[in-house]
Amino acid sequence: MSDDQLLDTDDVGGYEHGHFKPTGTLFVLGVFVATIVLLWMSVYVILLSRGVTL
Repeated sequence: MSDDQLLDTDDVGGYEHGHFKPTGTLFVLGVFVATIVLLWMSVYVILLSRGVTL
């Protein structure tokens, strides 16, 4: 193995740095944000149904 192959950090894990697309991460983030928004909307609806005003 040559020194160039040992020190090659541009190709980590078989992927080039410029071509990685975090689609799974964005999907999980979207589900998380949607869950938080829906939970707070349900709290707001419960408060309005009990007659609480802001």
